[in-house]
Amino acid sequence: MSESNFFPENAAESILSPASGTAPEAISSPLSASAASISESFSDVPIPVSGRPGTSVHDAGSFSNTIYFQLNTSRYQLEEAVRVGSYAMKYRHYHATYEIYYLMEGQRYYFIDRSVFSVRPGSLVFVRKNRIHKTSQAEGDRHRRLLIEIDAACMDRWLSEVAGGKLSALFHDDQCVLTLTADQRA
Repeated sequence: MSESNFFPENAAESILSPASGTAPEAISSPLSASAASISESFSDVPIPVSGRPGTSVHDAGSFSNTIYFQLNTSRYQLEEAVRVGSYAMKYRHYHATYEIYYLMEGQRYYFIDRSVFSVRPGSLVFVRKNRIHKTSQAEGDRHRRLLIEIDAACMDRWLSEVAGGKLSALFHDDQCVLTLTADQRA
């Protein structure tokens, strides 16, 4: 969809690591009706579009990656995957698309610029375009996630038109992680 830019793990370590060296808890906020519409707008997407459900696309010995569905269009990309074993993204990276990451199972650390968030089932992570980010293993050896990448021009227009531009706050540091309650996930 778009070209990603990668940074070796140690090249930016001093710039991107939190000063405290600890991972703060995820920022939790009540999910507004407007934010709920983000996930609901993708609920009727036909799945799978390519590949077959449960097809293992990577097994490196230390972890396996199973893609349950993947949908790529010119404006967005959706992917649901389960990773079993020790998995951490090798490089911090950024791209010209917006990213919405939804953790369904497991626990992860999500690094965005200089912040570290502990994400758990029900966490939605909103990553603005061109933000340096990566995920790594927290507890356990399995996680299931849904990843949505959205074209910047499309998302910029949508964010400015919907709710008077107020939804763009989801992509800023102090509100970039929302954790849904069990009732909200049901």
